Amino acid sequence: AKTYLGLKQHPEALVAFDNILAKSESSIRNIALLEKSRLLLVQFRQDPSEDNEIVRSVLMTLKDLQIQKQLPGEPVHLEAALDYAELRISLSPEATRTESALFFLNRVKEDFNSKDDPISQEYHEARLRYPEKDRLFINYMKFIEAEILAWEAKDAISRNDLEKAENSKKVGAALLEEV
Repeated sequence: AKTYLGLKQHPEALVAFDNILAKSESSIRNIALLEKSRLLLVQFRQDPSEDNEIVRSVLMTLKDLQIQKQLPGEPVHLEAALDYAELRISLSPEATRTESALFFLNRVKEDFNSKDDPISQEYHEARLRYPEKDRLFINYMKFIEAEILAWEAKDAISRNDLEKAENSKKVGAALLEEV
């Protein structure tokens, strides 16, 4: 399926992903779901709309992957959460895009840092058993924070608060440097 993607043979890649989804266990299935969702969105990037059935289906798939997070399966769940946020942001009106970006990125951050439900508790307990996945998680959280800071800088510029914008950019750049 990935080879077909690399060759830009999208219909063949979709068939291959469907075959994988029909025959595989959860971790490979989750990767195939994420990749298939991304491929389906490529077809609707020019004019995405929540009214489109495929876009709605992709949103549900990405959200499900985020909700079913398991640390050993990362970065699939983190990537799905970021793709979901990016798609939601792109679907929002230009006038409220910054507000939407801050809302959805903060929701991702809160969801993955939460320890309130059994799935989240298990996720964070697994960080002790999988140090390489823990480092991955920490780097994704830094990346998400840097994205939030970039949107905050954009918001500050729109309000002519250049000091806050510069500070947000500086801290965001430092986080990206760490990643």
